Amino acid sequence: MEEVKAKPRRKRPRTFQARTDLKSALESAILSPKSNIVSHFTRDGYKFRANLHDIIRQLDDERKDKYLALNSFALKSINNRTRVFTINGEVRQPPEQLTIEFLTKLRGKISDTIAYVDNLPLLATKTRLAKRCSKFGTVVNIFMPAARRVCQKHPILRGSIKVAHSGYAFVQFSNAYSVKRFCRRYVGNSHLRRHLRRSRRNRRARFLQRQASMMAVPWRAQDNPPKIASNPPDANITLNSAFSGSCSQVDWSGVESGVQSDNDGHFPKRNRKLTFNLSDVAPAASTAAPQSVKSGVEPKKIRRKRPKNPAPLGLKKMFRNIQVFPLRVYRRLKKEYYNYKRLGTKIQYNQPVQQPPVQHYDYHEDAGQQSEYAQPVDPLSPFTEQVIEQQAIQAEQEQPVNQSPIDFIDPFE
Repeated sequence: MEEVKAKPRRKRPRTFQARTDLKSALESAILSPKSNIVSHFTRDGYKFRANLHDIIRQLDDERKDKYLALNSFALKSINNRTRVFTINGEVRQPPEQLTIEFLTKLRGKISDTIAYVDNLPLLATKTRLAKRCSKFGTVVNIFMPAARRVCQKHPILRGSIKVAHSGYAFVQFSNAYSVKRFCRRYVGNSHLRRHLRRSRRNRRARFLQRQASMMAVPWRAQDNPPKIASNPPDANITLNSAFSGSCSQVDWSGVESGVQSDNDGHFPKRNRKLTFNLSDVAPAASTAAPQSVKSGVEPKKIRRKRPKNPAPLGLKKMFRNIQVFPLRVYRRLKKEYYNYKRLGTKIQYNQPVQQPPVQHYDYHEDAGQQSEYAQPVDPLSPFTEQVIEQQAIQAEQEQPVNQSPIDFIDPFE
C-alpha cells in the first residue's frame, strides 16, 4: 500500500521586523524638522499625498530592498500600528500602486513635539530612553550628544563605567500631547519653583479645608475620649448615662483643668503602623528557650552570603530623577542663563554693566499651546543661537579667569 505524502505546509514569510522598521523610518522622515521626502508629496487640501514606492526609494536606509519586497497586504497592515500616516489602496492591487498620505497639521508645530530631558543617569542609552519614553507616546527620534569628557572623582570607578552621553537629550514625539504627559510625569523633579506652584496651592487648600472642619467640631470622642472611673459605685451604669448625667463617676480632670491638647488647631496625628523585630521578642513563660548542649559555648553564627549578581534595575527606577521640559522652555532657560553668565563676566572684570530687562515666564505652560517658533527649525541641533555663548567665551579668553564670587555652572555644556 502506497504511503500518502502529506502536503507541505505553507510557511508564512516573517515580515514583522521589516514592517516595524519601515513604520519607524517613515514616521521619522515625515516628522523630521529637516525632512528630505516632504518635497516629493503633493498637497491635496488638508493632506499630503504621494506614491508609497517612490517615498521608500527616497529613504536613507540600507534596508530599502526588504521594504520594496513586501506585498500589498503586508504594507497595508502597517495602518494598524501607526497614527502618523495612512497607506491607501486595494489589497489586490500591486504594491507599486499604493499611496501614502498624512495630515498637514503634523508639520505645523514640530517644536511642540520635542521635549528636553536633563539629569540622565550614567547607564542611560538611546535605546533605554526610547523604551521609557514610549510609555507616554510614539517616539519619533532621539538626539543624545556624545560625552566630551568624564571626570570621575573616585579612582576605583575609572574604566568601570562607560558613559555614552553628555547628561541630556532631546526626545521627539509624534504629537504635542505626548510631550505634555511626559512633562507632567516628572514635574516633581524640577528645580524650578514655578513648576510646583499649582501643587503647592492644592496642598494648601486641602490643609485649610481639614483645619476648618476640625475647628467646626472642637471635640470628638475618637480624638480624646473621657476616662471612666476604675471602680464606679453602680456596676449597671452604661456609657451613655455616664456621658449624660453621672459626672461624678467620670474623671474630667484632664478636661476641666483648662489645659488644651497639642492637636487643637492642627489635623490629628496619624496612627502609624509599627514594625517589630521578632528576634528581639522575649519567649513566652510557658516555653523554655533552647539551650546549647555544652554550657558556656555560644552557638555558631551563620553569615549570609550576598548574591553575586545584583538585582535587575528597571527603566522606571533608572530614570526616576530626570528633569523634563518642553523645547521652548529649554530655549528660554538657555537664553536667560547666558544673559546672566555674560552679566557675571562683566562684573568679574569690572566692566560697565547694563542689566537686562526682567522677564517673567510661566515654565509650567501646557505643551499644546501655540509656540513662538512657528517656523520649522532644527531643534535636534540645539546650538544654533551661539551669539551670546561666543561673547562669553571671548571675554574669558582675553583675561585669565579667576574664581568668581558667583559660581556659574553650565548645565548645557
